[in-house]
Amino acid sequence: MRAASTEKNRMKARWQWLLSGGLGVGLIAGFLASFTMLALRFALGTPSLQEVLTDKLVSLMSPQTFEFLLQHTFHLGKALSVLGFTVALGIGGGLVGLAFVAALRQRLDAWDQKTRIAVGFAFGAVLWLLTVLVLVPLAGGGFLGADVPGGGLSFLFATLVAMVLYGVTLAWLVGEKKPVTSTEGALPSAQGMSRRAFIKRAIFFIVVIAGVGFGLRSIVSGITAATRTAKMNLRDAGVLPPDVTLTERFYVVSKNFVDPTVNANTWRLLVQGMVNQPLTLTHDEVTAMAASERYQTLECISNEVGGDLISTAKWKGISLRGLLEQAGLKDGVKFIAFFATDGYSESVPLDVAMDPEVLLVHQMNGEPLTREHGFPARLLIPGRYGMKNPKWVERIEAQSEEYTGYWEERGWDKVAEVRTMSEVLAPADGTTTTAGVYRIGGVAFSGAKGISKVEFSLDSGNTWLPGTLKLALGPYTWVLWTADWTPKPGRYKLVVRAADGKGTPQDPTPRSPAPSGATGYHSINVEVS
Repeated sequence: MRAASTEKNRMKARWQWLLSGGLGVGLIAGFLASFTMLALRFALGTPSLQEVLTDKLVSLMSPQTFEFLLQHTFHLGKALSVLGFTVALGIGGGLVGLAFVAALRQRLDAWDQKTRIAVGFAFGAVLWLLTVLVLVPLAGGGFLGADVPGGGLSFLFATLVAMVLYGVTLAWLVGEKKPVTSTEGALPSAQGMSRRAFIKRAIFFIVVIAGVGFGLRSIVSGITAATRTAKMNLRDAGVLPPDVTLTERFYVVSKNFVDPTVNANTWRLLVQGMVNQPLTLTHDEVTAMAASERYQTLECISNEVGGDLISTAKWKGISLRGLLEQAGLKDGVKFIAFFATDGYSESVPLDVAMDPEVLLVHQMNGEPLTREHGFPARLLIPGRYGMKNPKWVERIEAQSEEYTGYWEERGWDKVAEVRTMSEVLAPADGTTTTAGVYRIGGVAFSGAKGISKVEFSLDSGNTWLPGTLKLALGPYTWVLWTADWTPKPGRYKLVVRAADGKGTPQDPTPRSPAPSGATGYHSINVEVS
């Protein structure tokens, strides 16, 4: 009985020591390192490990899953994923800490604090090597993070700092030891950190983590608030949009947790690949080239029927064809690929790229592109969804083989040609009003095909009436349509449909946006009293 009791006390003390000295300090060290990665992300502008893991997660999603998340979380999907991986890394730090203390339990008892911290430094360096040599490549970031957009040495440095901080913190917090008092007749049990030392150091690091966490929370809250405001203010409910969308109300969709900030003085546009004369152009050289202006509407391929991810602006830029001719294409070129600062990529067949209407734009609504819309340069292709118009372009490459772009690699349509759409925007859906004369209307868009007619129905599509089309600003813009309506009291379901410039009617079949763009008629409900 006595021997059994002694062994039981030993095991109990051992598990208490492992849990407090391993799991507990591992969690503290793990969350500190994880939040440090985010803090360095904002301080240095280098992508965090969390973002690398998030990109891998996105690559594993089907277009339908991604589209669902986009529609239900809007821009917050990636932020939530990054924060989720931040928590996961913190918890992982706890488990690694448990294993670390279990493996070195007896040696840790004998080492002094300096030795323990040196071991922690070395342990952190080993974790860093495992991260950049194994985890990051498996997540698609390349060997030593070579394929991490905007990464390079800054990514390696930030990750090294976080991992070494984890190892040193883990070893330091294991800290002071004291013999556990033996029970009557029991052998001395395993040693553990004194309660006072553990509490003191835990409180200190919890305060540090809380400070970093609250700072990051403020940043994320700011991004979240701005995103929600932008979405709410894209349109005024029940009002026709202007022909040209204000830049601050132009829709924004991005794959990034934080969009890149590009320095115009150091930015270079490279034209290379299968060309006779590779080009390296500065921002001043690009903006000094002969440019053209035009109005064009852009629509996100994830835009739902009746959605607001569609806007029109006046753009100014240089001819892509002119750039390619200046570089001189070699025989055998079939595709032109585009690579952006944030790691985004796209490609189009050569005949599309050589269309004189394809521009590399640097101005939007009379001003330089904003950061959110791709400063210093973005592509503009008529008739294609936004995914084929990459922002922050820094490299153009002529290739003989088809290149699979960022979203195509994840299952989205390679061609991404705009499908004919139409919307009822005035009055707003769910409006209750009194009898009178009303101006109803909305927009219709068919990419580069134009709009020949818009029809609306007041009886759920049983009968159709013609809408009046406003003159479009250009061949690649949306068309505003209107009609006068004098309703009698009752409930109405207003439906709209359009036909493109060749008279081809809009597809009435309801389809979700993934993977080729939404189809179906838009409708609203109105009650007249």
